Amino acid sequence: EDDDDLHPYSRDDLRDPSSNATFFISPSTGHIYLVQPLDRDAPWGRARWRLWVTATDGVHEAHAQVHVNVKDINDNAPFFPQDIIDASVLENSEAGTEVTRVVATDHDDPRESSNAVITYSVDKNVIDEQSGRPIFSIDAVTGSIRTALCCLDREQTPSFVIQVVASDGGGLK
Repeated sequence: EDDDDLHPYSRDDLRDPSSNATFFISPSTGHIYLVQPLDRDAPWGRARWRLWVTATDGVHEAHAQVHVNVKDINDNAPFFPQDIIDASVLENSEAGTEVTRVVATDHDDPRESSNAVITYSVDKNVIDEQSGRPIFSIDAVTGSIRTALCCLDREQTPSFVIQVVASDGGGLK
């Protein structure tokens, strides 16, 4: 027998916009239905729901607690709190001098999968004209941006612009 035949309401009734319910239980079958989409991720999501269910025959009652675990999907791309980060470094600093550290946020759950594991890369770097090498490097794990070459000359080039990308374990950037 089809579950829909046992359900006292149509599927349209489950999607009643005037209802703010998240779950619906069929009084005749005990099947629990999801009425609206769930979100696991911060800042407003929940990883687990606890439902208390009561069954009665009119005389006796039975109670059960149902736990609904919401699995994480990669629905959040990492982001930087600021689009532009200004940093300074002394001219003539040695190669490997830290210029700044970038930190991105991903609202996917880092305990659930690799969806929130962030790696950093330089998408658009500045190339030294004499050596043909990139001027800056980034630590893929920490986001630390460092000089890759020695002895930047402020009089020759007073500022540089690079583009940094944060990627998550699911491929979102």
